[in-house]
Amino acid sequence: MSENGQIAETARLPLSLRPHSTNELIQARDVQSTLLELPYEILEAVLLHLPAQDLLLSQRICHRFRYMVASSKAIRRALFLEPAHHDGQLGDWRLLKFNPFLANQLAGSFHTRVIGVHRGKEGTVKMVAHMRYEKEALLDDHWAEILLHEHASWKSMLVSQPPATLLMHPSASLFWKTAMEQRAQFWRDDAGFTILDALECADW
Repeated sequence: MSENGQIAETARLPLSLRPHSTNELIQARDVQSTLLELPYEILEAVLLHLPAQDLLLSQRICHRFRYMVASSKAIRRALFLEPAHHDGQLGDWRLLKFNPFLANQLAGSFHTRVIGVHRGKEGTVKMVAHMRYEKEALLDDHWAEILLHEHASWKSMLVSQPPATLLMHPSASLFWKTAMEQRAQFWRDDAGFTILDALECADW
């Protein structure tokens, strides 16, 4: 492979895996070859040790990594791309997790207002929240193109794990957990609300 080809190949790696010298580049290629030869289950475990952003970007490295992200339930749950349900008792559930991309990479692109989250005894996760695009994010043509790309990964990401299945507008907060709650405007999605769902709720 030519030097330019090696540079191009290196640029596709997540930052945490990107080499900084020629020797490191050679070592990185050897590591990549070794990774590609690993059994599915072991490679899955390796990828799950990556930071969330690098795990998402690993799809760009090769077809096998893209397949891993598309097919592994554990990886898709780690990336909030698939619901992580818990079959045990409510008291056994871990604390609800909000999508880390909303607090990090996407924080400058969306204004997110969350008032409360409640899990009923039947396992339903109810959330009072509002989300909208930040005007500043859309003023940058390059970033806006990435953000609004038809197949952008964030559009399919769940807002929380376990997934919120009932979503109420913040204006309904006066009714939150009261006898009048059923009169408030809310949307239901048993599969769980994605970030795009929260952005597109009617009349928000």
